[in-house]
Amino acid sequence: MTSKKWLTGFLALNSFIQIGLFFLLKLDFPLVESYLKMAGCDTAYVLKEYFASAIIIIAPAGFLANIWINRGRAEGVVLAKFIGVTMLLAATNLGLSLHRLDLPAMDLVRSIPITLLAFMQKKQQLTA
Repeated sequence: MTSKKWLTGFLALNSFIQIGLFFLLKLDFPLVESYLKMAGCDTAYVLKEYFASAIIIIAPAGFLANIWINRGRAEGVVLAKFIGVTMLLAATNLGLSLHRLDLPAMDLVRSIPITLLAFMQKKQQLTA
């Protein structure tokens, strides 16, 4: 399997996970609050809105990057790099700010391969 296929697979997986998280945040926030151990805390509400806003951007961007990569457009790789680096920075910031590594762990697990695979792509590989 080529790195292009792995990249598109990780992007699609990430987008579907992000959509699932969005619905979980919007439909069952008390469950999320109890998992975060932040029930009734204003910080939990701010995190909910921050994550929901970020998800609205990242999930469709991942699908768009997939479409562009599959059509051989270099913009797809640029967008994949943006998604990966943005998720890495956001997860690192969240972990350092809240002093909890469990919260950004899944984002890090998904963003590291997306970032590495996106930066591995070469212009000539896109058309292959």
